[in-house]
Amino acid sequence: MDLGSALVRRGEHYHENERTKARVEGIERLRANYPWAGVPHFQTFLAGFDEGEKYGMAARQSSLVQSHTESESQDSSFTSLSESTYPSTQERATSPPERSNVVA
Repeated sequence: MDLGSALVRRGEHYHENERTKARVEGIERLRANYPWAGVPHFQTFLAGFDEGEKYGMAARQSSLVQSHTESESQDSSFTSLSESTYPSTQERATSPPERSNVVA
């Protein structure tokens, strides 16, 4: 049963592999909660870990794409709102001021 590499190299130094650490800790919790669990249970846990990791990455990527798309949409809606609500400098210069319905 492969849990992954214990160390990962970053630059010139080796650091603990956080993914492997999470997998080991998960199996330790499984063993503590279910002392009767064996290798097939641990393999099922690891398969679930891998699938959850894939789902998390896909969801994060989707969220980033959606966030970027929404940001662009908000920028364009702000521009169209400001253009329709506020006249341009040229329009203000050529249009007579609107009359107010307020009685003084």
